[in-house]
Amino acid sequence: MHTIDLRTMLLLASVTAAGCYSGDTSSAVADTDDAMSSGETLGESGTDDGGSDTGEDSLDDTLDPGRVTLRRLNATEYRNTLRDLFFGLDTDPTAAFPPDPKALGFDNVADVLTLSPVQFTLYERATDDLLLAALEGPANAEVSAQLIPCDTDDDACMRDTVETFAERAWRRPLTEDEIQTLLAEVDFALAEGSTAPQAVAAAFKRALLSVHFLFRVELDEEPTSDQAHLVGDFELASRLSYFIWSSMPDDKLFELAADGSLRDVAVIEAQVRRMLDDPRAAALQTNFAGQWLRTRGIEALTKEPSEFPDFDAALAADLATETSTFVGTFFTEDRPLTELLTAEETYINDRLAQHYGIDVSLTESFEWVSLQDTKRKGLLTQAGLMAMLAHEDKTAPTVRGAWVLSQLLCAAPPAPPADVPDLDESPGSGATARDRLERHATDPACAGCHVSMDPIGLALEKYNAAGAYRVAENGAPIDASGTLSGVDFDDALGMIDVLAADEERLSACVSQHLLTFALGRPFDGEDDSEHIGRAAETFTDGALRLQELVVAVALSDAFRGRRGEPQ
Repeated sequence: MHTIDLRTMLLLASVTAAGCYSGDTSSAVADTDDAMSSGETLGESGTDDGGSDTGEDSLDDTLDPGRVTLRRLNATEYRNTLRDLFFGLDTDPTAAFPPDPKALGFDNVADVLTLSPVQFTLYERATDDLLLAALEGPANAEVSAQLIPCDTDDDACMRDTVETFAERAWRRPLTEDEIQTLLAEVDFALAEGSTAPQAVAAAFKRALLSVHFLFRVELDEEPTSDQAHLVGDFELASRLSYFIWSSMPDDKLFELAADGSLRDVAVIEAQVRRMLDDPRAAALQTNFAGQWLRTRGIEALTKEPSEFPDFDAALAADLATETSTFVGTFFTEDRPLTELLTAEETYINDRLAQHYGIDVSLTESFEWVSLQDTKRKGLLTQAGLMAMLAHEDKTAPTVRGAWVLSQLLCAAPPAPPADVPDLDESPGSGATARDRLERHATDPACAGCHVSMDPIGLALEKYNAAGAYRVAENGAPIDASGTLSGVDFDDALGMIDVLAADEERLSACVSQHLLTFALGRPFDGEDDSEHIGRAAETFTDGALRLQELVVAVALSDAFRGRRGEPQ
């Protein structure tokens, strides 16, 4: 069976490492696959160079939609795509994959998703195992029947089987040359004595190891033009599906892309709302919110047993369930973002009620419980987040303060100078974290950052490293008062109210995070500020409901548009 050789893989790696991709079909990207001359494909997929001239569906040509970098599927996208491509086949081909690199807080940023020789080898092994299970495993006969729905001894059936699979895998129509290249794999396998299913597997493998499957290639008729223009219909379908589902487009998106109607903004909005109602939209919560809020690792948390003997794997799992369920309601219900901070209810069971000190009768099952008359509200006082933003044995007020600044206000403090000593934790250095941090706050090298971080982090000091409430540290009372944005507060609940009142900054920051996730690139230029501002305005007009922000991002010029790069 033919496979892509090491030279080809290294070409792919060099292109992605360079971070410079214009959509040029004559570049090294196209050269990596023998038959990837794609000018005809652009015509077949309905791509043009200017979009609709209705005005409604065109772009603001005064704004730069941003640079497109060839983007490898990350492990989650790869796994989900294979699940949908193989009609729900129950397998995890990424179990042995190394973690994807992260940038800007997310693991889908194109510039860092390079391809190593080890990664390519893992792709090949995963492909072999997957095809064996899908096409020859007796337990997956139903999947096999959907992949090969006819008698492949018939040439027309063989062509249709290969073409249909490759079109779904590459997420666009194929050129005739591409079809013939894949069918050549079939002929070679049959000539070597393979059975018809094995010959089909050879063509499928070629498709799955192609740059057009492993990467999200966006073809462009004018790759060297720096003028903003709409992306192609099939490219837009992929942008939508990987944004909301972290997976490939479904039949409806393919259908709308094929007839050219997907570029209509009303159609896009309708599709986004349909996709948000689909169970696959849970990926948006897990992959966007879980990374934006840094809550994706709560279930794996551990704490120092000598300090927190009751903190075990079961408690960590319960904390993860509470946070994921709570955050999920902001994607499935019409809840304003401010309630992420101010909500007076949470989702707990008997173990968490005990951990929180809430006097309510519960079982192992989770229920919504009121937080009124408690010292908690919203996400910031949930034990899972507080435990995540702490060390194994003690709190970390600077970490907590930096989290609020970066994740909610997009005002991340700079990295500390290299020669700044660690915080003095020795006996006599201060009974409370506030005492100990005062030394850093008075050091000129530290004060600039600590003056913004410390009031926030110290306001959360009554929640220990396991997220349990306390009023004293080392026998000394904890002072949780402070000032934020010129407003004084007495404790964490007061600080949270100050944060929630700053709707303009919250809206702009969340819009920036979501645009970064949706397009896998930084949003830090002058035109990017305009994209963020427009999305934030729509978000605010939509009463700060996350579903409305998802729609606004999908309709933005940055999401629907692209430009080439002069060579």
